[in-house]
Amino acid sequence: MTNNSRRIVRVLAATAISVTCILLMKSAAVFGFSKILSRYSLTTNSLEAANQAVKLTPNDADAHRARAVVLNNSGMKEDAAKEMERAVSLRPRDDLLWMEVGILRDGYGESGSALAAFDQSIRCAPYYGHPRWQRGNLLVRLGRYDEGFNELRLAVTSNRDLLPGLIDLAWGISRGDARLTEQLVQFEDNRARLALARVFAQHGKTAEALQQFRKISTTLTEDARADLVRTMIQSKGYAEAFEIWNAGAGNSNTEAIQDGGFEQDLILDQNGFGWHAPKYDNVIFALDVNGPDSGSRSLRITFEGYDNPAPVLSQLVLVKSDSNYRVSFAVRTRDLVTGGLPVLKVIDASSGQVLGTSQSFHSGMNGWTPGSVDFKTSSSTGAVSLRVERNACSSSPCPIFGHVWLDSFAIAEVSLK
Repeated sequence: MTNNSRRIVRVLAATAISVTCILLMKSAAVFGFSKILSRYSLTTNSLEAANQAVKLTPNDADAHRARAVVLNNSGMKEDAAKEMERAVSLRPRDDLLWMEVGILRDGYGESGSALAAFDQSIRCAPYYGHPRWQRGNLLVRLGRYDEGFNELRLAVTSNRDLLPGLIDLAWGISRGDARLTEQLVQFEDNRARLALARVFAQHGKTAEALQQFRKISTTLTEDARADLVRTMIQSKGYAEAFEIWNAGAGNSNTEAIQDGGFEQDLILDQNGFGWHAPKYDNVIFALDVNGPDSGSRSLRITFEGYDNPAPVLSQLVLVKSDSNYRVSFAVRTRDLVTGGLPVLKVIDASSGQVLGTSQSFHSGMNGWTPGSVDFKTSSSTGAVSLRVERNACSSSPCPIFGHVWLDSFAIAEVSLK
């Protein structure tokens, strides 16, 4: 080959490469612009943008999927299903697309073809939970409960994050029957027990929730225990809540005020049955070792302009129904100035009814002064709340300044005339 011929070949090759690059760049630009239009159509629900994306890249499954989503959002369910079918025909091994085909078919009542699509999705991804979850839900809605819950349990086995949904569905199908719910769920590990306990407690089945808790073989985290105790209390399952709280607190006396002498570390944000106090900038709590009424410490509350009718300090205490009780305590004050003096109130935890009120903590209590509140519980009372709060003021604002010491809290059944 002559030098001239080689030069021509090189020029032709370079030209071909340049043309190919230009075509590839153009194709990439078109594809990239189509992707932008698809994302834009999903964000704005723009059918025009989705149509343009499909026109630019008719063989792109994602463009057809975006158009299907927009069509479905616009209420055009059958058209949406057909568009999603076009998408899956371009990517037939995509389990997500098959699942979305099934969801869209189900949306306009084509249950049989929806099941077929879910079946194909499962064949593409046999170990994924969501296709089985969709298939199981459809079977349950069709009344095929055994088949449906078996599929749902397989879904949860693959993806444990689906467990709460399984329990909620079982609860609904069983019409609030805790035993049937447990039978439908079938999982018996600690995570399932805790999830069942939460659902039962949320629906007021506190005894059944406690049974699930007792079957848990590992120690719960403090957050998990606190959440369950809180839910039990909200459902008025006070005795059950105490057992769960007590399993972490280590106190076996169910009819006693917890740390009534303030001998333990001061933790005032406890969930459940210990002392609780909201955080206020102008109220300071401290343990005081100087001259307690009993034991080695007392609680000092310092008011620096507190102006709030809410309780300063409270504790939930278990009691028996239809019984007479006396709460006793010791109090002293110093430099107490306010138009609304503090008192101790005993309040029915279920009804909110005030069962008894102590005398006011006035400025003359320079030494330890015994205080008490006598009260009678009703047939529905399971717990009472002890609350240190203020009497109503005649004017507002009504700040309080000074110090209050508390000690020696106790509760006992008494015979009241």
